[in-house]
Amino acid sequence: MPFSTKYREKYIKRMILSFILLISLSSLLPHRVSSHPHFTFTLFITNNNVEGLLPVMKISNYSTLVFSNYCDLGFSAFEKNEKRVLINLSSPLSIILHLINNMHVHPDQIFISNSSCPLSAYYLAGLSDSVIVNIGRNVSYKDFLKELKQHGIRGIKTCGSIKNIEIQNSNRLVVTFKDDALSRLAAVYAGISNAHFLVAEDLNSIRDAIKRYNVTSVVYVISSKNLIKMGLAELYKPVIEAYSDRFFHVNVGIISGYSDSCAVNFASRSLYYLAKGVNVQSALLAYMEDAELLAEKIIRELNRSGVSIYQKLVSFNEHGNLTRESLIDSLKQASGIVFINLHGNPYGMARTTTGPYVVTAHSLEEVNSRNIIITLSCSTCNFNEILNPKNSIALAFISKGALAYIGARKVEYAGELETSTAFPELITYMLLRGYSLGSAVRWVNNIHIRAASGVDPWIAAYTCLLGDPDLRLLNATGQEDASVKLNENEISVNILRETCCVTSRIEFPYAAEEVKFELKNPDVRRVLFITKEGDKYILNIFLTKKISKDVGDFKPGDVVIIKYYKKLSVIDLLPYAAATFIAFLAVILYVKRRKRKILRPDSS
Repeated sequence: MPFSTKYREKYIKRMILSFILLISLSSLLPHRVSSHPHFTFTLFITNNNVEGLLPVMKISNYSTLVFSNYCDLGFSAFEKNEKRVLINLSSPLSIILHLINNMHVHPDQIFISNSSCPLSAYYLAGLSDSVIVNIGRNVSYKDFLKELKQHGIRGIKTCGSIKNIEIQNSNRLVVTFKDDALSRLAAVYAGISNAHFLVAEDLNSIRDAIKRYNVTSVVYVISSKNLIKMGLAELYKPVIEAYSDRFFHVNVGIISGYSDSCAVNFASRSLYYLAKGVNVQSALLAYMEDAELLAEKIIRELNRSGVSIYQKLVSFNEHGNLTRESLIDSLKQASGIVFINLHGNPYGMARTTTGPYVVTAHSLEEVNSRNIIITLSCSTCNFNEILNPKNSIALAFISKGALAYIGARKVEYAGELETSTAFPELITYMLLRGYSLGSAVRWVNNIHIRAASGVDPWIAAYTCLLGDPDLRLLNATGQEDASVKLNENEISVNILRETCCVTSRIEFPYAAEEVKFELKNPDVRRVLFITKEGDKYILNIFLTKKISKDVGDFKPGDVVIIKYYKKLSVIDLLPYAAATFIAFLAVILYVKRRKRKILRPDSS
């Protein structure tokens, strides 16, 4: 659903304070930022083992953000987009003094930690909007507090003094795994984004937490090591099993990186844009000849939404302007939606199945921090094949600046017309209409599940979102493109405005196994699946034109009719079976009587 104004306003008051997280990258302590719109925050990340000054990016009078220099491309991409000035701080003490003296943060809003702090303390610090400053492994609380008192600073929170807080009205769950290198990051990420927090010891605990908290979004904060070990299907399984109808009812996203420091940077950028929103300014499309019609459909929808096309990079029979240099340069300049259609594998993308690569994890350079990468490429999210996470093309995109990456765990196909198995037009359309990234990917995965009824749903669902599932576009229209009416034995979809696609969800009287559908419009591609929500059945509808280049997209006044017929159950068939049986007996009796009559001798 589009992000409501009421939901935004609810958190503006809560998120006015600045937030700071000082993380020792040697122990990779977590992050801090708040998950809702229009607030300012401060985030520090430093390495206590490195001599020298700490680079701090000043965003506003109340907002400062710092990234790890160990993941410099992700840092520089963000820096260029979000105007800031460098200031220099060299120690936890100087940071605290700067907060109090220059940013007017009260001491009781500051939480100091070290590597012995439990995860619950980091989570509570995030929930309480505290500034989190890590003092490192080798400094004792006692000595550091004494040093603060010498500067007249008292009342700072510690691991032992922070108060318990009950989370309120959260529909998010942040999940990490026991002994994961990013568990502290996960704790603070959960607290700042007002999410429930779970350290999962097994997959069943995830399933149970989803049902217990009735969440709509799950964010896995997971190290690349565990992501490669577990793979996408294992992360999806408990989310699907939380409900009984094989489908996703919860949006899922993954926060990770090809190194732990890059995961920290990716988390900070995700939280920043989760709070501030994403303003899409331009789009980049890089595609092969087979996807030309599909790309043109996406371009028309972008234009209708006021998004300019920065560049079209095209490869026709290995010719055209789609080269390594043009793609890498355009990824730095474009700022918004990026559609990439190339042959792919977990390591890179190419114009042909035999190579050479156009881009790999190693050749990829800085990516604009507002770019949402939507791919029609095979297997780029097949993490189980990767031995070294720095070789993963998907992890490289988010580690080098991208806001989100949507890719596939297995083979994708482009159809002869304007169709594909990746549904990039559906994802783009939903984002432009105000739906979250997680909602769009959930729709696509549910379509995959519907198409593979004989396969375990967590295997059938192969589309992956690297990014926070609650991210939305600020300049989305949020408009309805069609009105849908359920009539007796038919569904009418009335188009209200020009659009490439239509999505809708309506209450429906039958389960999937009880009904069959028939589309009366041969030029329309329709995908339907029925989910069960509580005691109700919901019909999910996706419509798009098969050949819109020639006949045009949907226009106001168009009507799409979907006929539906209830299948006859065994009980429904009993009267017919009984009548047939009786008729059959009657015929047999009649034939026998006729035979006896013929064989009986004439009495005359």
